[in-house]
Amino acid sequence: MTANLPTEFVNKLIKDTLAEKINWKPLADSMSIGEDPITDLLSIDEFHTVHFWESYYCKLKSGYVFLVSEINESGRDGSITEGYSLYLQTLTERFLVPIMFDTVEVYRLKNAIETKVDISPEVVEFMKSFLEDS
Repeated sequence: MTANLPTEFVNKLIKDTLAEKINWKPLADSMSIGEDPITDLLSIDEFHTVHFWESYYCKLKSGYVFLVSEINESGRDGSITEGYSLYLQTLTERFLVPIMFDTVEVYRLKNAIETKVDISPEVVEFMKSFLEDS
């Protein structure tokens, strides 16, 4: 694998996200891909926690891309790592494949997604109502 390929991939995700070519959605613990619950695909257990409220996914060609906020605890020494991971699942790959963890590019992607995530019409109306009262 080319060393720069993951970085180039994330940079294109960022560019396409900002250009609104990719539609990211919030990740929910009730989600399934095919017959597999997302909680199984992410191997959630007592050593691996996912913050679904700050995780996202998108459909991309014949697969999925997941940006996951997670905490991992080592079963060996109890050390904890926390941050964002980028996972891919292709049409032919049943399991999620980790691509990057806690890099500058991953946080740039997170920021791009959060500027483009759809706000519900109810929330928009609430904000407009508040601003009109000022």
